[in-house]
Amino acid sequence: MFTIDEHQICRQQNWVFCLTHLNDKYNGQLDILVNNAGWYPIQPLSEITEASYDAAFDLDVKAVVLLAAKLLPLVKKSKGSIINMSSVGKEHPAPNISLYVAAKAAVENLTKSRANELAGEGVRVNAIAPGAIETSIWNVPGATQEQMDEKLKRVEAGIPMKRFGKPDKAVNAANFLASNEASYVSGSIYGVD
Repeated sequence: MFTIDEHQICRQQNWVFCLTHLNDKYNGQLDILVNNAGWYPIQPLSEITEASYDAAFDLDVKAVVLLAAKLLPLVKKSKGSIINMSSVGKEHPAPNISLYVAAKAAVENLTKSRANELAGEGVRVNAIAPGAIETSIWNVPGATQEQMDEKLKRVEAGIPMKRFGKPDKAVNAANFLASNEASYVSGSIYGVD
């Protein structure tokens, strides 16, 4: 297993690196591709710029499209599984996160379309739509600790269980979707919230 961080995933030379690495180390076979990167820009519509639009859609959509396209021959070879990360936010769009929820809606539609496209070749495609999970996506650059604490309290108040989920809950969903137990599951959006 290897990873490329979210700051590097949008660069095509890194996709070539992935392909070369997988060919060299794993005989050109990829069993599971998890597209797990996201950017959560908090911007009112009046402040959205072309740069912020590009940043959100490059990471949340373009990387999902082009990385999977580049690595698809390896996933087909193993009749593997592609798992995309979406967000429950797409179903509950809050103010000032329109770029994020629009990008995640695109990811869910890509997931469903690709599931239909690749089913005949034995490749399953699903998405996980986590709710509020304890990750760095909640960090707001420039915010004070007091501001962050207040923000996290507001988010927690809107969660039915009144707490953030742990990352292992999303990992458990990915493990299931990648397993043989989910061999008849494709085109699904698996909520973890």
